[in-house]
Amino acid sequence: MVGAAFVARLVLAAALAVPTAATAQSRVAFPSSDAALTGGAPTMLAGLVWTPPGLGPFPAMVMAHGCSGLWGRDGAPSARHRDWAERFHRLGYVVLHVDSFRPRGVEATCGTPTRERVARATRERPHDVVAALAWLRA
Repeated sequence: MVGAAFVARLVLAAALAVPTAATAQSRVAFPSSDAALTGGAPTMLAGLVWTPPGLGPFPAMVMAHGCSGLWGRDGAPSARHRDWAERFHRLGYVVLHVDSFRPRGVEATCGTPTRERVARATRERPHDVVAALAWLRA
């Protein structure tokens, strides 16, 4: 017969061994596919990836931020972006959240004129998503 203290220690050890959403998150860097737009060298992008525990394979998704960018004022991903990533992570997805702004020296575009914001979104960001998908495949 197994004692209650042994079972409690076993449950605690198992809980500590399973990564949580916060510990499964890591920062990554990869080049955008925007070399034709930049005139040579691609923009080096930053991102956060949430990886489920286990060997996989896992379904994967790329998340792109809105006009306020990925990061909050505290330097961490904003609560909204973290919440969505963690929801999909808990469902077993690898989630790559790509930062299209800070690598280009942009904090946010919400206050910029609509034409400039639309141009940035249609010109640069699709290259970032394509590069993020390639990074996930690799």
